[in-house]
Amino acid sequence: MKQLIWYNPDLKEYQWGSSSHYKILRARSANKDGFTLLFKFNETNQSLAKKIIKELNSARKDESWEAELKEA
Repeated sequence: MKQLIWYNPDLKEYQWGSSSHYKILRARSANKDGFTLLFKFNETNQSLAKKIIKELNSARKDESWEAELKEA
């Protein structure tokens, strides 16, 4: 089963899951164009996907925090 990593603009975070899960979330979203597909995995590798998601979301939060400081 193909696994994907994408950015979900509704939740403002990176997520991972099956291609069918991605398609369902994107179809239900008002921000369809904001979904960014980053990686495709041919094999299920949950450990690697979790590590990548953790790092991406951590970096995104750090950037948001730094941007808020610059605006203040």
